[in-house]
Amino acid sequence: MLKDLLNNSAQGKFPYNQELDIRYKLWLTQRAVGCTSAEYQILLALVKELKPSRILEVGPGCGASTVSMLLGDPQCTIQQVTYDAGSGREVLAENEIPRIQTFYGTSDAFFIENKEVFDFAFIDGDHTDSGSHRDLRNALRFLKPNCVLAAHDIFCVGSEHIGRHCNTLANEFGKSAILIHTEHQYSGIGVIY
Repeated sequence: MLKDLLNNSAQGKFPYNQELDIRYKLWLTQRAVGCTSAEYQILLALVKELKPSRILEVGPGCGASTVSMLLGDPQCTIQQVTYDAGSGREVLAENEIPRIQTFYGTSDAFFIENKEVFDFAFIDGDHTDSGSHRDLRNALRFLKPNCVLAAHDIFCVGSEHIGRHCNTLANEFGKSAILIHTEHQYSGIGVIY
């Protein structure tokens, strides 16, 4: 089922496209930056299909990816990690979204302190070669067995190493990876499952 969802997403076939359009697309086009519409749809579909109870999100930006995941499963809890105290506040305040915990600081500091495990992770934090590698590796260490990680900007100019890290770390952790091009030539989503 997951592999079909990922392959369909890679071909631009999104099972929850209408749901995202109705509930969210106008808001996205007016405010959100970061992910593309297709990438928000992939996040929504992954969460809707996998139904994770606890999600790790490194780099929530304006909070639109957070909202996409909450649309996928309104009952999930999300642990955000951000160095920016203003990150995501506009989205969360407007939508009065409960079940979101935010760690303000670097992802390195979060992973040193963290004692929890997660059912799903979305990584869109440090885009440097070493920083993205650390974020992905650390997130995989704190994922429950057989759970999924998604990474953003895998084809971004200057951040192509993120996609490469998805492949090498998937092999290292005994998982598979798929790299999905979306409508924007430079972003894309890498999924380790």
